[in-house]
Amino acid sequence: MITIQNNVQLIGHLGDDPEEVIFDSNKKLAKFSLATNHRYKNKEGNTVENTQWHRIVAWDKLAEICIAHLKKGSHVACQGR
Repeated sequence: MITIQNNVQLIGHLGDDPEEVIFDSNKKLAKFSLATNHRYKNKEGNTVENTQWHRIVAWDKLAEICIAHLKKGSHVACQGR
């Protein structure tokens, strides 16, 4: 049997400060939007920039680190599934 693993790596900038959510069980969550850009030249030779937004979610200790260190505009590399 072949196991296929889902993996993604994104590098971009935060659109806003991370939002912190604390659950009754004291479990923490940080969520934020990450913008990735793709630049290319179209047939007319004009530079076109395409921005795509991604919702990122981090849990527990990683959520605490995100809340403490990330701010709107931060340049971030994210890896996950």
